[in-house]
Amino acid sequence: MDISDLIVKLTSVTAIIVATYLFARLFQAAVGRLLRASVPIVRIQTERLVYFATWAIGLLVAVQQLGIVIDIIELLVAIVALAFLFAYRESLENIGAKYFSDIYLPFKVGDEISIKGTSGRVIEINPICTVLLTADEHLASFPNSIFLREHFVNLSKVAWKEVNIPVVIQNDVDLAEFESQVLRACSKLKMYWDERFPPFFTTRNRDAKNAELVLTLMLRSPDKKDVAVAEVNKRISDIIQKLKSKQPATEPS
Repeated sequence: MDISDLIVKLTSVTAIIVATYLFARLFQAAVGRLLRASVPIVRIQTERLVYFATWAIGLLVAVQQLGIVIDIIELLVAIVALAFLFAYRESLENIGAKYFSDIYLPFKVGDEISIKGTSGRVIEINPICTVLLTADEHLASFPNSIFLREHFVNLSKVAWKEVNIPVVIQNDVDLAEFESQVLRACSKLKMYWDERFPPFFTTRNRDAKNAELVLTLMLRSPDKKDVAVAEVNKRISDIIQKLKSKQPATEPS
């Protein structure tokens, strides 16, 4: 390979990487707009999936542009991935069910539920199973995946009223200002809420990058749940974007 061919290939690889970056950002923004009214944590995770998938495709194209044969590497990666999924399928199924139960299933720690003939108070929801404390003080655990397949009943009073919306925001967003603006936005939608129970935030987890919050609302009428939740999610997305746009640009070091 002479120097001119090398320069052409390196130029092509550079162009592919730049194009991949632009397309990844474009697709990420498009997904964010399409899922604007969805649950924030679902929107954010979908944006990340699209972003990294675009980069994976772009890097594969760039490597092939250099003339490197990666068929065997792709095959080995696929075999390892399939083996991993098969070996840990039950654990992954329960972890995935925990993710969806946080968003869509109508129970939480402290609720009284009944499933498969067992009733008790939910005392723990971990990534693998949900633990109940029965009336005779026995512990009963159920894999999280079972709640996506089996019928269960939430026995707690006015359980239908409560709506929990998970929110993930980056720590560079002013958390106090975010909560204040969201609560003000919820007050403008008071036609949906039971005024005896004002909305409130709880912090589920916080690390160096993100804060995981839960917004709790109490519905006035169950038939308005979908409309109310979609409207709140839309306003949360707008507030996050507005607060991000107010952030000062970081100076280069």
